[in-house]
Amino acid sequence: MQEITNKEYFADKSYWHQSSLKSLLTNPISAIESKLGLTEISTSSLNKGNATHFLVLGVGDPITSASELGFKDFRTKEARQARDEKIEDGYVILNDTQWLESQYAADAVFANPLYKVVDKAQYKECAVYGELNGVKVAAKPDAVYIYEED
Repeated sequence: MQEITNKEYFADKSYWHQSSLKSLLTNPISAIESKLGLTEISTSSLNKGNATHFLVLGVGDPITSASELGFKDFRTKEARQARDEKIEDGYVILNDTQWLESQYAADAVFANPLYKVVDKAQYKECAVYGELNGVKVAAKPDAVYIYEED
């Protein structure tokens, strides 16, 4: 298990990542195009997912939005400069709608009785690498527990 950023995790194209394997079942052509680098995964979807994980698990890329930075949007030079500085610092930038959707999703997770189990995990969002039948695979489980036998 390795603690790495999402950018580092998705950069290694030699592995089939968990999300790519899931998409093979629902949209195989898109999954293959993405694996070959012909298309990109939706940045909007990834950003919302990353933001929700950050809010729930407290790990991952930090998030912000225009309103969090004190702007209505990123149309002014000052707003774009503030946004670009945050991006340089590794932040995920959301629009206000994405920000609210991520907060609502996180609130739903916190309300679930199983959240207390996830919250006590020793490892959160760690990359796990392996090989199955000669295929290199990778995953970033939300929570990993290490049980020790007595």
